[in-house]
Amino acid sequence: MEKLGNEVKLHNIGYPVIATLVIRTRKKAIYYRDDGIYEVFRIKVRKAGKIFGKFLPEREVYPGNEDFGFTAWTYRDKAKAFKKYDRI
Repeated sequence: MEKLGNEVKLHNIGYPVIATLVIRTRKKAIYYRDDGIYEVFRIKVRKAGKIFGKFLPEREVYPGNEDFGFTAWTYRDKAKAFKKYDRI
């Protein structure tokens, strides 16, 4: 299985952002974005399969917009981000 990297380039928020891993376990992670946002989330695993004609192996995926508020959360405050991380 492919794992999320220590740095993830995000493009789906309207402008390019780099998110850097702060802490993680097998099931949850915190990334700090270079625009001052902490993203706390449960790690999702997408099954292997064909997407747009290309085969992709089983892999971890960064949360999409639809995940926020359910399995992913954003914080500007580091202490609040870690508190949420400890609770999930």
